[in-house]
Amino acid sequence: MDHKLFRIRWKDGDLLYRPAAGQIYNLRTKERIAVSDRPASEFPALRENGQWSFNPFCLTLYLGNKCNLNCAYCYIPEKERLPAIHFDLQALRSAAKVVARNSRRYNKPFILGFHGGNEPLLHLQAIRQCMDICKETAHQFGLPLQAYCTTNGVVSEKTAVWAARAFHGITLSWDGPDELHDQFRPKLNGKGTAADVRRTVSVLTAPENGLSHLRIRATVTSKSVEKLLDIVQYFGQHHIKQADLCPVYQNLGGSVSPEVIPDKILFLKNFLKARKWARKNGMSLTYANTRLGEFHDKHCTIFQNNLTITPDGYFTSCFQTTHNHHSHHEQYMFGKYRKSAEKTVLEEGKLLSIYRKVATPYDQCKDCFNYYHCSKGCPEICPVAGTHAPAAPFDCRVERWMSLANIIEWAGYEIRESEIRYCEDFFSGLEVKLVEA
Repeated sequence: MDHKLFRIRWKDGDLLYRPAAGQIYNLRTKERIAVSDRPASEFPALRENGQWSFNPFCLTLYLGNKCNLNCAYCYIPEKERLPAIHFDLQALRSAAKVVARNSRRYNKPFILGFHGGNEPLLHLQAIRQCMDICKETAHQFGLPLQAYCTTNGVVSEKTAVWAARAFHGITLSWDGPDELHDQFRPKLNGKGTAADVRRTVSVLTAPENGLSHLRIRATVTSKSVEKLLDIVQYFGQHHIKQADLCPVYQNLGGSVSPEVIPDKILFLKNFLKARKWARKNGMSLTYANTRLGEFHDKHCTIFQNNLTITPDGYFTSCFQTTHNHHSHHEQYMFGKYRKSAEKTVLEEGKLLSIYRKVATPYDQCKDCFNYYHCSKGCPEICPVAGTHAPAAPFDCRVERWMSLANIIEWAGYEIRESEIRYCEDFFSGLEVKLVEA
């Protein structure tokens, strides 16, 4: 796959694209365009059998199972029944040293994240303790600490100010104008949360609070998919510079109503329309399942060299498996802190087993130009769960067409309004041919 070359032709353009090199060559203008400054060798699926190893340089903490919202599309069903426990701080100290060694080895800062199927900012005391431990560990290894957090934004103004000043970056879940946001993101008592989120946004975007990076994560439903331009313009009115639009997906538990999941082609069409406006107005708009500017695969944490600790102390390979109570998610867990040994224990055999399952290409992906930039059906399709065989086809039109749009636009062409409107005809008519294997 690393030497393959594709030719992409349509009436307005003629391009050569070499995915592993991250390069586009415009046959008409004779211009060479780089789309990535990272080598393909960093892409985990390129590593041969037995040569792959997990060397995490990012530490992500799921602090608990507590949340103050009752989102209709939450990927952690019945979380209110889970015990609100925190992992042993000795486990954190041990895991932090593992991450710090790798961060120094790869010349990276110590990256710490607070995430998971909860609201992290409900656990301020635990966050402070964890940050103090990681700061101390980073200092011991001569590393700067960069801390990140996700939030639903339903927190007090005081907490929002503290978070803006404490974190390098924050990702905030916000689905757009009040009537769209409140449909699926109510409080536990059923009341809306849009006003709370708007207040938090005003705090996080205030220059005096000093937050370096704010990213909005907007969940797109069947109710909002045709209003993406309105949503993005609404974000622009609130001084948002970066947003990620994420269509609702069916979670591992199968608890999301199919009626909420948006039509894929409608999403693509309206995303491209919204992105055109965003670019003209200084906003970055992204779609996580296909990213041309970086090499990536499925959303597995081991592919991201991310050591993720659940509240009950396990290391998880999937962002959707935030606990292992009653061994419900045993197949995704690859170790934990062992008090008897006083050290972090990564189960190498389990890690390799998970890796081999997720790194085995699906048949339809083997000769795809988008192989290095696509989540390959994740998070809806999971090879670890064993519910999808490599030979079983799945619909990847949105990922392929989104990547084609990225390549075309990266090469300097504009996709016209008429082509967006009739995107099925436009993208189906593009000729994509493997010319060099």
